[in-house]
Amino acid sequence: MHHFRSKEDLLLSVLAQSEEHDVDRLEEAVRRGELRPDTDCRSIAQEYLAVMDGLQIQWALDPDSMDMPVRVRDHLRRQYAAIRATEG
Repeated sequence: MHHFRSKEDLLLSVLAQSEEHDVDRLEEAVRRGELRPDTDCRSIAQEYLAVMDGLQIQWALDPDSMDMPVRVRDHLRRQYAAIRATEG
């Protein structure tokens, strides 16, 4: 933590790096032709993190209320269906 002024600065840095990693992976998938060329990679990455945060809060409040891995998988499947490149 000696590179950061506070724990909050460290957390913000970790979150920013996580978002950048997701953006980079999505942009690479666009370059490979796996995702539509008009995919807004930053927005998708931000939405993914927001969904994960929201689900984690709901799970923390009531762990029996959901199957977290299934909920995440279903969200990712819906998102992928919306941004995947179509053939021909």
